[in-house]
Amino acid sequence: MTVNQLLELMKVVRERIGRYKALQKDVATKEKWAERISGDFVKDTILQYDPKLLDKKISEYENFLYKAASAIKESNAKTEVSLSVNENILDPI
Repeated sequence: MTVNQLLELMKVVRERIGRYKALQKDVATKEKWAERISGDFVKDTILQYDPKLLDKKISEYENFLYKAASAIKESNAKTEVSLSVNENILDPI
């Protein structure tokens, strides 16, 4: 896999992490109101997704991002760049 392909994959994984975190906060529950015999209303909250499963998946993605970033940094550390630089580039005006 090239560095560019890995960077694109990391971008997709970051987007998915964002979606899963939003899912944890907003859409992960379904609310239902029910009326009791006494006339009171009771809110029933039903989990739509297993929070442990979401946490596990988010952790897997975050671990992947960490390992991918480390691999890219290691690859960059080994790559030599051939660039001719003017020696006077940092001289004052």
